[in-house]
Amino acid sequence: ADITGDVGVDMIDRADIEAWVKHRSTTPTKRTKRPPAPKTVANEHGLISTIMEHAVRRGHRLDNPAKGVRLPKPRRHELDILTDAEFVALWSAMSDRYKPLVWLLGATGLRWGEATALQWRHIGRDTITVSQAWKHGGGSRRELGEPKTAKGYRRVETTPAVIASLGERGPDNAFVFTSAAGAPVNYQTFYAGHWKPACEAANLHPRPTIHGLRHWAASYMLSQGADIYEISRALGHNDISV
Repeated sequence: ADITGDVGVDMIDRADIEAWVKHRSTTPTKRTKRPPAPKTVANEHGLISTIMEHAVRRGHRLDNPAKGVRLPKPRRHELDILTDAEFVALWSAMSDRYKPLVWLLGATGLRWGEATALQWRHIGRDTITVSQAWKHGGGSRRELGEPKTAKGYRRVETTPAVIASLGERGPDNAFVFTSAAGAPVNYQTFYAGHWKPACEAANLHPRPTIHGLRHWAASYMLSQGADIYEISRALGHNDISV
């Protein structure tokens, strides 16, 4: 919803911001058919607040009406983590083309945007260098950019067996994972055409998220005695509390 419309920035008051927050946090989007996540609303509110603060500094208004507005609380729920048997069942049910991708996500805990941005020049004998990730561009475009966090730049140690599971090495600048058409893997296409059918075939209910493989990887590393600081570095977290 356009919060300003034809109204000048000096005409917006706190009630307008509060009404926008309520509308935005309860109105389903066209793409997902669900209201946006509280974090999305908070990010957008932050942008509005920044604009208002800029208007105050430029003398266009006396105060920042977005400051102190109550935002929806993050939805907290108990984390569902796959069991080892469920992970193997999911991997077994996955289409052959994407079994290496699923195995890598579960073995290393890489983020989806990091794993699908890997090129063969990033793949060592038993290490993976994370130096780029897919980011949202304008509209539905994707573009290669920096990893999500400052600690996202990292070298992840793995095993030669995991590296071997990726298949025959291609040219240095070729993507490790591609669609049948040879293009970079698209999240929505993969989810609808491969992830959902594999979850159904493996009888996984409720259906896990792709990001859930990252949680499973961390859980498995901990169960095998890995140090929590090492796991935090491997996952590219800025803070161990995550």
